[in-house]
Amino acid sequence: MHTFITAFAPSSLSSLAAICSYGGKNVPCGDASSLMLLNIPIIIFSIALAILMLVSMWKVFEKAGKPGWAAIVPVYSSIVLLQIVGLSPWLVLLAFIPFFSGIAVLILHVLYAQRLSARFGKSNGFAFGLFFLPFVFYPILGFGDSVYTNYSEPQTPASPIPPPSSAIPPSEGAGGTKVV
Repeated sequence: MHTFITAFAPSSLSSLAAICSYGGKNVPCGDASSLMLLNIPIIIFSIALAILMLVSMWKVFEKAGKPGWAAIVPVYSSIVLLQIVGLSPWLVLLAFIPFFSGIAVLILHVLYAQRLSARFGKSNGFAFGLFFLPFVFYPILGFGDSVYTNYSEPQTPASPIPPPSSAIPPSEGAGGTKVV
């Protein structure tokens, strides 16, 4: 039975070399740069995902009437998002309270998702998607045809209702009789 154990042993005074034990013999494991090459696709995918999220948030902010550049400023984007969903911007301070920030940020993200989907006329299922799969649902929100509705602004009717008119003369029926 062969065992495979990895250990780091000094090969010179300035660097460490990986030494593997295989069958009781110490053999070099190989160059660590080959392992780093495996991370390149992950890094490229992560950068592409980050760019997609930034562009999507930019579009969501613009649809809500806020400046799109606010999506790329770390704390300010949270403040603007709180304004978009109709919450107090002061709630961002909850993220800086030790031992409480994790729960507070989780609750705020649930509120973000629910209120943001409602502001764009989407269902609670869409809010569920915004919370668990934001990299899928924020692009749908940003690039889709949904329209932002701000509930805090006063709603005016599209056409004014005419006032009741009592000054209209009664019409005359057949034979000169008045119909009231």
